[in-house]
Amino acid sequence: MDPPFAQFFNTNHIPTEEELDQINELLRQDKSRLANIEIELQALEKEKSTILNRTKPLRALTSLIRRLPTPIMEAIFLFSFPSKPNFPNSIGDPPLVFLRVCRPWRNMALEMPRLWTTFMATVPFQLFHNSEDARMIGIPAFEAELSRWLERSGGLPLTVEAHMPYTMGPSPVMKTLSRVAQLAAKHSNRWESLDLGLCPTTSKVFRNLTELTALKSLVITSDKPLWPASTTWAMPGSFGTISDCYNLLKAPNLTRLQLLDKGSSLLRLSEFPVNLGKLTSLILRYRVSDLPNLLKTAEPMFLRMLQLLRQCSSLQQCAITLLPCTERASAFSTAISPVVIPNLNSFYLEGCSQQMEMLIQSIDTPSLRELHYRPHYSLSPHTSPPIVEFLRTYGRQIEVLHLSLPIISTPDFYACIRSCPSLKQFALGPKLESLRTEHGPPQYGISDEPPFVFMDEHLEALTPGDPGDPAKCPCPCIEILRIHVKSRVSSPSVLAFLKAKVKVASLDPKKRNATLKELAIRQLALDFPYLNIRLKGGKEEVMPVVDDLKEFVEAGVKLIFEGRFVRFPPTPFYGPTTPNVGYETDFASPDI
Repeated sequence: MDPPFAQFFNTNHIPTEEELDQINELLRQDKSRLANIEIELQALEKEKSTILNRTKPLRALTSLIRRLPTPIMEAIFLFSFPSKPNFPNSIGDPPLVFLRVCRPWRNMALEMPRLWTTFMATVPFQLFHNSEDARMIGIPAFEAELSRWLERSGGLPLTVEAHMPYTMGPSPVMKTLSRVAQLAAKHSNRWESLDLGLCPTTSKVFRNLTELTALKSLVITSDKPLWPASTTWAMPGSFGTISDCYNLLKAPNLTRLQLLDKGSSLLRLSEFPVNLGKLTSLILRYRVSDLPNLLKTAEPMFLRMLQLLRQCSSLQQCAITLLPCTERASAFSTAISPVVIPNLNSFYLEGCSQQMEMLIQSIDTPSLRELHYRPHYSLSPHTSPPIVEFLRTYGRQIEVLHLSLPIISTPDFYACIRSCPSLKQFALGPKLESLRTEHGPPQYGISDEPPFVFMDEHLEALTPGDPGDPAKCPCPCIEILRIHVKSRVSSPSVLAFLKAKVKVASLDPKKRNATLKELAIRQLALDFPYLNIRLKGGKEEVMPVVDDLKEFVEAGVKLIFEGRFVRFPPTPFYGPTTPNVGYETDFASPDI
């Protein structure tokens, strides 16, 4: 039986005076009950608050954090450091924040030298935003805290970062930075790693250091040309160039070297006392944004690099930017003998395509596992046969391959993937940052050939078929596929690829290497049905907006489908995977 006045529910009926009296009579009992419930709730809330306040000290005593063994607490402390702190040595960041929680945490932090082995020799600019009286107190206190920081590190090896937190500073900032750098220099015999941003102040302090026997890793960056016109490294006043790092480069146990600058002159590393035979990592790069404006070198840069690589017998990781040359590189190829780099695992090559082609034709890399080949579009014409031949020779063991070949033909594309049967990660096209520019994707250089377009046939070649017939899929182990070139693929081809990869993973749980982790296709046509969708796979945060993709997202696959010129992450967006799903070395950092 319907309740009274049910015929007026969800209508625009206006009750009469008589009907209002009847309705109020019907509500009277319930209103009374609701009022009593409200009183009871208030009493219960008051009782709850009383109980919580009374038991708070007792519950605090039973907290799990009190009973964690010291080794676990130490591990938590060590893993809590931010990757890139907002402010140098901020009291709100580890390890200083541990000194302000409670006495046991403070004592534990002070007794852990490992917490204090990363030292930032820089100056917080906010120190100089206060009044002069505040600065008179704050600057000495800051310097005293840094002294205590170094004392707490005991005798352990140090990781030192020396950077200006801004491009220019007033004279008091530079004087403070000089004193902070001197604090770090007193412990140079314990430096294991140094990340140095060259400026006149730090260059002057670090110029004459000699106690560097522990130094293994050296990173030097500069906003000015790093390589001077001549190696007058002893000339007074020549601060801010590679010459000021002569003694740093002479460190006897140096194994990792990274140089990054604006690059207005040709590097001459062989003129400096680097023990190239000990290096396991060598990164010589110019800022990508400066490449179109760089002057051409008179001598082919690939020849200079071959001379260096010939001496790097222990090299495992290498990243190089090659500049264009005024002479034709092919004119120097007849007298070149191949350079063997027996232990090279990871190779990142960018810059002038002609120089890159000559370099890869002159090296032997039998242990290569990771290759990034990214010519800069505006520096020279592009050809694909040299890299295709290189992959035919060394591709069998490569697991990570990033290619940016704007005019690669379909036969050469097939040749590349057939040459790399062990691929786990494959990226094709420019880097993601290039797609996010104001003008959209970069123009594809100087060539009469049409640009490469990723089609259904290319995706089908990467789609596993019958597990018993591996010939139907030349790269059956791909876990991460990123396509950043213009794409004209259909949804049936994409679904077929996803179903085949998930099916392969489900046939044999032991074959974890066949599980797809990420599929990203950018520069898609506007009629693609799943356009501008970004879904993070996994058991948590799974909210697919397309039913066709639900099973793949639930299986843990990260899916990204974007149209051309998408400058910002589309919605829905559930954040990036952490860490980046892949096998990249630090070549994948945003700076490269």
